[in-house]
Amino acid sequence: MKHIALICSLVAICMSFSCRKARQEAEEEDRDRNRLFTFLLLANQGQDSDPIGTTIEQSLDASTSSMESITSDGASVAFLGSHPNPFLDLKLKIEDFMRGLAFPDSSLMAATFTSTYTCLGGGTISRTIEASSAPFTGTGPSSFFGRRVFNDCILLRASRFLQNGNREVYWDQLATTSPYLQIGSNLKVALNRTITDRFRSISVKVVGTGERITSGNERIASQATWSAVSSSSSTYSVTITESRIGSNSRGATIFDHSITTPTALVHTVSGTGSNRRRTINGSVKVSHNILKFDTLTTFKDVVWDASTCKPVSGEATVVITGSRTGGGTINFSTDSASYSYSGTSGSSSGTVEFTGCTTNI
Repeated sequence: MKHIALICSLVAICMSFSCRKARQEAEEEDRDRNRLFTFLLLANQGQDSDPIGTTIEQSLDASTSSMESITSDGASVAFLGSHPNPFLDLKLKIEDFMRGLAFPDSSLMAATFTSTYTCLGGGTISRTIEASSAPFTGTGPSSFFGRRVFNDCILLRASRFLQNGNREVYWDQLATTSPYLQIGSNLKVALNRTITDRFRSISVKVVGTGERITSGNERIASQATWSAVSSSSSTYSVTITESRIGSNSRGATIFDHSITTPTALVHTVSGTGSNRRRTINGSVKVSHNILKFDTLTTFKDVVWDASTCKPVSGEATVVITGSRTGGGTINFSTDSASYSYSGTSGSSSGTVEFTGCTTNI
Protein backbone atom coordinates (compact mmCIF):
# COMPACT_ATOMS: atom_id res chain seq x y z
CA MET A 1 0.00 0.00 0.00
CA LYS A 2 2.86 2.34 0.78
CA HIS A 3 4.27 1.71 -2.70
CA ILE A 4 0.88 2.41 -4.29
CA ALA A 5 0.52 5.62 -2.28
CA LEU A 6 4.02 6.70 -3.36
CA ILE A 7 3.24 5.99 -7.02
CA CYS A 8 -0.04 7.92 -6.80
CA SER A 9 1.78 10.85 -5.21
CA LEU A 10 4.43 10.83 -7.94
CA VAL A 11 1.79 10.66 -10.69
CA ALA A 12 -0.02 13.61 -9.10
CA ILE A 13 3.26 15.55 -9.07
CA CYS A 14 3.82 14.62 -12.72
CA MET A 15 0.34 15.80 -13.77
CA SER A 16 0.69 19.04 -11.82
CA PHE A 17 4.12 19.64 -13.36
CA SER A 18 2.77 19.01 -16.88
CA CYS A 19 -0.13 21.45 -16.38
CA ARG A 20 2.14 24.15 -15.02
CA LYS A 21 4.56 23.57 -17.89
CA ALA A 22 1.79 23.80 -20.48
CA ARG A 23 0.45 27.02 -18.98
CA GLN A 24 3.97 28.51 -18.84
CA GLU A 25 4.37 27.70 -22.52
CA ALA A 26 1.03 29.32 -23.38
CA GLU A 27 1.96 32.45 -21.43
CA GLU A 28 5.33 32.61 -23.20
CA GLU A 29 3.66 32.33 -26.60
CA ASP A 30 1.15 35.04 -25.72
CA ARG A 31 3.81 37.42 -24.41
CA ASP A 32 5.81 36.80 -27.57
CA ARG A 33 2.80 37.73 -29.70
CA ASN A 34 2.26 40.84 -27.56
CA ARG A 35 5.78 42.03 -28.29
CA LEU A 36 5.36 41.28 -31.99
CA PHE A 37 2.29 43.50 -32.11
CA THR A 38 3.70 46.42 -30.11
CA PHE A 39 4.79 48.41 -33.12
CA LEU A 40 1.49 47.71 -34.91
CA LEU A 41 -0.64 48.93 -32.03
CA LEU A 42 1.35 52.16 -31.91
CA ALA A 43 0.94 52.76 -35.63
CA ASN A 44 -1.26 55.70 -36.57
CA GLN A 45 -4.55 54.43 -38.07
CA GLY A 46 -2.89 51.15 -38.98
CA GLN A 47 -0.02 52.84 -40.81
CA ASP A 48 3.69 52.50 -40.08
CA SER A 49 4.44 56.03 -38.88
CA ASP A 50 8.11 55.30 -38.10
CA PRO A 51 9.38 52.70 -40.60
CA ILE A 52 13.01 52.94 -39.48
CA GLY A 53 12.05 52.55 -35.83
CA THR A 54 9.89 49.57 -36.81
CA THR A 55 12.82 47.85 -38.55
CA ILE A 56 14.99 48.40 -35.46
CA GLU A 57 12.31 46.89 -33.24
CA GLN A 58 11.92 44.03 -35.72
CA SER A 59 15.65 43.27 -35.54
CA LEU A 60 15.37 43.04 -31.75
CA ASP A 61 12.18 41.00 -31.94
CA ALA A 62 13.60 38.56 -34.49
CA SER A 63 16.77 37.95 -32.47
CA THR A 64 14.77 37.50 -29.26
CA SER A 65 12.19 35.28 -30.95
CA SER A 66 14.95 33.03 -32.29
CA MET A 67 16.35 32.79 -28.76
CA GLU A 68 12.92 31.90 -27.36
CA SER A 69 12.30 29.48 -30.22
CA ILE A 70 15.40 27.57 -29.21
CA THR A 71 14.19 27.64 -25.62
CA SER A 72 10.57 26.63 -26.15
CA ASP A 73 10.61 24.78 -29.47
CA GLY A 74 13.88 23.02 -28.90
CA ALA A 75 12.89 21.65 -25.53
CA SER A 76 9.17 21.98 -24.92
CA VAL A 77 7.98 20.60 -28.23
CA ALA A 78 9.53 17.30 -27.19
CA PHE A 79 8.91 17.80 -23.50
CA LEU A 80 5.13 18.19 -23.53
CA GLY A 81 2.46 15.77 -24.60
CA SER A 82 0.94 12.38 -23.90
CA HIS A 83 3.93 10.12 -23.44
CA PRO A 84 3.56 6.40 -24.26
CA ASN A 85 5.06 5.50 -20.89
CA PRO A 86 3.87 7.85 -18.10
CA PHE A 87 6.18 6.36 -15.48
CA LEU A 88 9.17 6.72 -17.78
CA ASP A 89 7.95 10.24 -18.51
CA LEU A 90 7.83 10.90 -14.78
CA LYS A 91 11.32 9.50 -14.28
CA LEU A 92 12.75 11.85 -16.90
CA LYS A 93 10.87 14.84 -15.49
CA ILE A 94 12.22 14.16 -12.02
CA GLU A 95 15.72 13.88 -13.48
CA ASP A 96 15.17 17.20 -15.27
CA PHE A 97 14.01 18.80 -12.04
CA MET A 98 17.01 17.50 -10.13
CA ARG A 99 19.39 18.81 -12.75
CA GLY A 100 17.65 22.17 -12.74
CA LEU A 101 17.08 22.20 -16.51
CA ALA A 102 20.64 23.48 -16.74
CA PHE A 103 21.10 22.59 -20.41
CA PRO A 104 18.76 21.88 -23.30
CA ASP A 105 19.85 18.23 -23.36
CA SER A 106 18.19 17.72 -19.98
CA SER A 107 14.84 18.72 -21.54
CA LEU A 108 15.11 16.58 -24.63
CA MET A 109 12.48 13.86 -24.69
CA ALA A 110 11.25 12.39 -27.92
CA ALA A 111 8.81 9.63 -28.69
CA THR A 112 6.64 9.14 -31.73
CA PHE A 113 3.18 10.44 -30.87
CA THR A 114 0.45 12.77 -32.08
CA SER A 115 -1.97 14.59 -29.83
CA THR A 116 -4.34 17.56 -29.95
CA TYR A 117 -4.79 20.19 -27.24
CA THR A 118 -7.67 22.58 -26.80
CA CYS A 119 -6.49 26.18 -26.40
CA LEU A 120 -7.89 27.87 -23.30
CA GLY A 121 -9.57 30.63 -25.34
CA GLY A 122 -10.75 28.37 -28.17
CA GLY A 123 -9.25 26.53 -31.10
CA THR A 124 -6.67 23.75 -31.01
CA ILE A 125 -2.97 22.93 -31.23
CA SER A 126 -1.97 19.60 -32.75
CA ARG A 127 1.44 18.22 -31.84
CA THR A 128 3.43 15.53 -33.60
CA ILE A 129 6.79 14.06 -32.60
CA GLU A 130 8.57 11.64 -34.91
CA ALA A 131 11.56 9.75 -33.51
CA SER A 132 13.38 6.68 -34.76
CA SER A 133 13.80 5.04 -31.36
CA ALA A 134 12.72 5.12 -27.74
CA PRO A 135 12.87 8.27 -25.60
CA PHE A 136 16.17 9.48 -24.17
CA THR A 137 16.72 6.82 -21.53
CA GLY A 138 20.32 5.84 -21.96
CA THR A 139 20.13 5.40 -25.73
CA GLY A 140 18.03 7.68 -27.92
CA PRO A 141 17.69 8.90 -31.50
CA SER A 142 20.37 11.11 -33.04
CA SER A 143 17.62 13.17 -34.67
CA PHE A 144 13.88 13.81 -34.39
CA PHE A 145 11.17 15.99 -35.88
CA GLY A 146 8.35 17.90 -34.20
CA ARG A 147 5.39 19.89 -35.50
CA ARG A 148 2.74 22.15 -33.95
CA VAL A 149 -0.31 23.10 -35.99
CA PHE A 150 -2.30 26.08 -34.68
CA ASN A 151 -5.96 26.10 -35.72
CA ASP A 152 -7.80 29.29 -34.68
CA CYS A 153 -5.96 29.00 -31.37
CA ILE A 154 -6.43 31.59 -28.62
CA LEU A 155 -3.87 30.39 -26.09
CA LEU A 156 -5.31 32.11 -23.01
CA ARG A 157 -8.94 33.06 -22.34
CA ALA A 158 -8.12 36.74 -21.99
CA SER A 159 -5.76 36.84 -24.98
CA ARG A 160 -6.47 39.08 -27.93
CA PHE A 161 -4.34 36.99 -30.29
CA LEU A 162 -5.64 34.37 -32.73
CA GLN A 163 -3.03 32.02 -34.19
CA ASN A 164 -3.08 29.87 -37.30
CA GLY A 165 -0.37 27.95 -39.12
CA ASN A 166 2.57 25.67 -38.52
CA ARG A 167 5.76 25.60 -36.49
CA GLU A 168 8.14 22.72 -37.21
CA VAL A 169 11.44 21.78 -35.57
CA TYR A 170 14.17 19.29 -36.36
CA TRP A 171 16.96 18.24 -33.99
CA ASP A 172 19.98 16.60 -35.60
CA GLN A 173 23.47 15.37 -34.70
CA LEU A 174 22.53 14.54 -31.13
CA ALA A 175 24.59 12.04 -29.16
CA THR A 176 22.65 8.81 -28.64
CA THR A 177 23.66 8.63 -24.98
CA SER A 178 23.52 11.20 -22.19
CA PRO A 179 24.17 14.15 -22.21
CA TYR A 180 22.94 14.03 -25.87
CA LEU A 181 23.86 17.62 -26.75
CA GLN A 182 27.32 17.74 -28.33
CA ILE A 183 29.52 19.79 -30.63
CA GLY A 184 27.78 19.85 -34.00
CA SER A 185 24.25 19.38 -32.62
CA ASN A 186 21.80 21.36 -34.73
CA LEU A 187 18.27 22.69 -34.24
CA LYS A 188 16.18 24.01 -37.13
CA VAL A 189 12.91 25.93 -36.65
CA ALA A 190 10.53 26.38 -39.60
CA LEU A 191 7.57 28.78 -39.52
CA ASN A 192 4.44 29.55 -41.52
CA ARG A 193 2.12 31.30 -39.10
CA THR A 194 -0.30 34.19 -38.96
CA ILE A 195 -1.03 35.97 -35.67
CA THR A 196 -4.12 38.21 -35.66
CA ASP A 197 -5.16 40.80 -33.11
CA ARG A 198 -8.83 39.82 -33.05
CA PHE A 199 -9.92 43.09 -31.40
CA ARG A 200 -8.32 45.32 -34.04
CA SER A 201 -8.22 42.90 -36.99
CA ILE A 202 -4.55 43.50 -37.70
CA SER A 203 -2.16 40.65 -38.35
CA VAL A 204 1.44 39.61 -38.86
CA LYS A 205 2.41 36.68 -41.06
CA VAL A 206 5.80 35.14 -40.22
CA VAL A 207 7.25 32.72 -42.78
CA GLY A 208 10.62 31.03 -43.01
CA THR A 209 12.54 31.76 -46.21
CA GLY A 210 15.39 29.26 -45.86
CA GLU A 211 15.52 25.72 -47.23
CA ARG A 212 12.70 23.29 -46.54
CA ILE A 213 13.07 21.64 -43.15
CA THR A 214 13.93 17.93 -42.97
CA SER A 215 10.82 15.73 -42.60
CA GLY A 216 8.51 18.76 -42.73
CA ASN A 217 6.62 21.05 -45.09
CA GLU A 218 7.75 24.53 -44.08
CA ARG A 219 10.90 26.56 -44.72
CA ILE A 220 13.50 27.28 -42.06
CA ALA A 221 13.19 30.59 -40.17
CA SER A 222 16.10 30.05 -37.75
CA GLN A 223 18.64 27.45 -36.83
CA ALA A 224 21.26 26.94 -34.15
CA THR A 225 24.47 24.91 -34.26
CA TRP A 226 26.51 24.14 -31.12
CA SER A 227 30.29 24.69 -31.31
CA ALA A 228 31.14 24.14 -27.64
CA VAL A 229 29.45 22.16 -24.88
CA SER A 230 30.64 21.56 -21.32
CA SER A 231 29.19 21.05 -17.87
CA SER A 232 29.34 24.79 -17.17
CA SER A 233 28.87 26.54 -20.53
CA SER A 234 27.87 26.21 -24.16
CA THR A 235 28.30 28.17 -27.38
CA TYR A 236 26.04 28.07 -30.43
CA SER A 237 25.50 30.17 -33.55
CA VAL A 238 22.04 31.27 -34.69
CA THR A 239 21.08 32.25 -38.23
CA ILE A 240 17.73 33.81 -39.17
CA THR A 241 15.96 33.65 -42.55
CA GLU A 242 12.37 34.85 -42.39
CA SER A 243 9.77 37.19 -43.81
CA ARG A 244 7.30 39.27 -41.80
CA ILE A 245 4.32 40.99 -43.38
CA GLY A 246 1.97 43.17 -41.34
CA SER A 247 -1.56 44.00 -42.52
CA ASN A 248 -4.23 46.35 -41.17
CA SER A 249 -7.97 45.78 -40.76
CA ARG A 250 -8.61 46.73 -44.41
CA GLY A 251 -6.13 44.13 -45.64
CA ALA A 252 -3.59 46.74 -46.71
CA THR A 253 0.08 45.94 -46.11
CA ILE A 254 1.62 47.98 -43.29
CA PHE A 255 5.12 46.62 -43.77
CA ASP A 256 6.93 43.87 -45.64
CA HIS A 257 10.26 42.87 -44.07
CA SER A 258 12.90 40.30 -44.93
CA ILE A 259 15.11 39.38 -41.97
CA THR A 260 18.54 37.75 -42.22
CA THR A 261 21.77 37.46 -40.23
CA PRO A 262 24.77 38.69 -42.29
CA THR A 263 26.91 37.62 -39.32
CA ALA A 264 25.54 34.72 -37.28
CA LEU A 265 24.40 35.55 -33.75
CA VAL A 266 26.91 33.76 -31.51
CA HIS A 267 25.40 32.86 -28.13
CA THR A 268 27.75 32.05 -25.25
CA VAL A 269 25.89 30.68 -22.23
CA SER A 270 27.57 30.37 -18.83
CA GLY A 271 26.83 30.48 -15.10
CA THR A 272 24.24 28.67 -13.04
CA GLY A 273 20.76 29.32 -11.67
CA SER A 274 19.69 32.95 -11.52
CA ASN A 275 23.22 33.98 -12.51
CA ARG A 276 23.07 32.14 -15.82
CA ARG A 277 23.89 34.56 -18.62
CA ARG A 278 23.80 34.52 -22.42
CA THR A 279 26.17 36.87 -24.27
CA ILE A 280 25.32 37.63 -27.90
CA ASN A 281 27.48 38.97 -30.72
CA GLY A 282 26.54 39.21 -34.38
CA SER A 283 24.23 41.14 -36.70
CA VAL A 284 20.63 41.18 -37.96
CA LYS A 285 19.55 42.85 -41.20
CA VAL A 286 15.96 43.95 -41.77
CA SER A 287 15.15 44.84 -45.39
CA HIS A 288 12.11 47.08 -45.85
CA ASN A 289 10.79 45.70 -49.14
CA ILE A 290 8.33 48.56 -49.73
CA LEU A 291 10.49 51.59 -48.98
CA LYS A 292 13.68 49.88 -50.21
CA PHE A 293 16.09 50.45 -47.33
CA ASP A 294 18.01 48.16 -44.99
CA THR A 295 18.65 48.41 -41.27
CA LEU A 296 21.72 46.54 -40.02
CA THR A 297 21.87 46.03 -36.24
CA THR A 298 25.18 44.75 -34.86
CA PHE A 299 25.18 43.35 -31.31
CA LYS A 300 28.32 43.81 -29.22
CA ASP A 301 28.57 41.72 -26.07
CA VAL A 302 24.87 42.08 -25.30
CA VAL A 303 24.17 40.16 -22.08
CA TRP A 304 20.83 38.45 -21.44
CA ASP A 305 19.50 36.61 -18.44
CA ALA A 306 19.44 33.07 -19.86
CA SER A 307 16.57 31.96 -17.63
CA THR A 308 14.20 34.83 -18.54
CA CYS A 309 15.34 35.87 -22.07
CA LYS A 310 15.51 39.48 -20.85
CA PRO A 311 18.47 41.82 -21.46
CA VAL A 312 20.89 42.85 -18.73
CA SER A 313 23.48 45.09 -20.42
CA GLY A 314 25.32 45.86 -23.64
CA GLU A 315 24.91 47.89 -26.79
CA ALA A 316 24.30 47.59 -30.52
CA THR A 317 24.97 49.87 -33.47
CA VAL A 318 22.50 50.59 -36.27
CA VAL A 319 23.43 51.43 -39.88
CA ILE A 320 20.69 52.45 -42.36
CA THR A 321 21.36 52.19 -46.10
CA GLY A 322 19.33 52.40 -49.32
CA SER A 323 16.54 54.90 -49.99
CA ARG A 324 17.08 56.18 -46.46
CA THR A 325 20.46 56.52 -44.78
CA GLY A 326 21.64 57.15 -41.26
CA GLY A 327 22.76 55.47 -38.08
CA GLY A 328 21.97 54.98 -34.44
CA THR A 329 22.58 53.03 -31.26
CA ILE A 330 20.72 50.66 -28.97
CA ASN A 331 21.51 50.54 -25.26
CA PHE A 332 20.41 47.50 -23.27
CA SER A 333 19.55 47.59 -19.58
CA THR A 334 17.50 45.43 -17.23
CA ASP A 335 14.39 44.16 -19.10
CA SER A 336 14.50 46.83 -21.82
CA ALA A 337 16.42 48.47 -24.65
CA SER A 338 16.45 52.13 -25.70
CA TYR A 339 17.28 53.10 -29.27
CA SER A 340 17.85 56.34 -31.15
CA TYR A 341 18.75 57.12 -34.75
CA SER A 342 19.20 60.03 -37.11
CA GLY A 343 19.61 60.37 -40.85
CA THR A 344 18.21 61.73 -44.08
CA SER A 345 14.63 61.12 -42.97
CA GLY A 346 15.04 62.80 -39.57
CA SER A 347 15.60 61.39 -36.10
CA SER A 348 13.65 59.42 -33.54
CA SER A 349 13.99 57.26 -30.44
CA GLY A 350 12.08 54.61 -28.58
CA THR A 351 12.11 51.93 -25.90
CA VAL A 352 11.42 48.21 -26.27
CA GLU A 353 10.24 46.28 -23.21
CA PHE A 354 11.04 42.57 -23.20
CA THR A 355 8.52 40.19 -21.69
CA GLY A 356 10.97 37.29 -21.71
CA CYS A 357 10.44 33.56 -21.32
CA THR A 358 10.30 31.08 -18.46
CA THR A 359 12.20 28.04 -19.73
CA ASN A 360 15.95 27.82 -19.18
CA ILE A 361 18.49 26.76 -21.78
